[in-house]
Amino acid sequence: MSKKKAAKRARRSRRYVIAVLAAASALFTAQGTAWAGTPTFATHVDYAAGNASQAVRVADFDKDGHLDQVVANSLDNTVSVLLGNGDGTFATKTDFGTGDYPGGIAVGDFDEDGNPDLAVDNLNGDTVSVLLGNGDGTFATKVDHATGSGPYKVEVGDYDKDGHIDLATSNTNDNTVSVLLGNGDGTFGHQDRLRHGSVPVLGRGQGREQGHRPRPGRVQRQ
Repeated sequence: MSKKKAAKRARRSRRYVIAVLAAASALFTAQGTAWAGTPTFATHVDYAAGNASQAVRVADFDKDGHLDQVVANSLDNTVSVLLGNGDGTFATKTDFGTGDYPGGIAVGDFDEDGNPDLAVDNLNGDTVSVLLGNGDGTFATKVDHATGSGPYKVEVGDYDKDGHIDLATSNTNDNTVSVLLGNGDGTFGHQDRLRHGSVPVLGRGQGREQGHRPRPGRVQRQ
């Protein structure tokens, strides 16, 4: 190839690269403008729950195809269930009793009847309350299971791979994680307490240590 042809081809190649870069830059600039736009939301609507609401979970508790809410109320020792209407609105709450100072909530089918059930950790009670769902948005009376001291979060999973859902709580006052193996009928075996690092905190679906997290301890009621 002659030097003249090679130079001409090189110029065409440079022009092509410049054109591609310019197009990409324009694309990213336009996309960045779109990303920078502020999302808008409708005006909020408030629904009454209990006193000192700590956590909320969403599931279809009455199996009508609409999402419902459950809220833990720490100073009332209850959970509030608000059934969804499917249009973004919710019915008035119905309260169900828990242990002392409920904080975290987990949802699972603990008795394997196809209805979502609740597990609620009770910080001042050193227990986790299990409320079995009836499939119509109501729940049976709680059954408490012992945990370590100061359970702060509760999570669910099949930890022993037997096909039944188990429970785990992070216990902030004795730096342990309690594992309660499920029997598949809504009951659980005695806890196995595992020593953890400083102030164990369970995340969604896993355990993790956060040594800098403040220790909740016992909560004094006003």
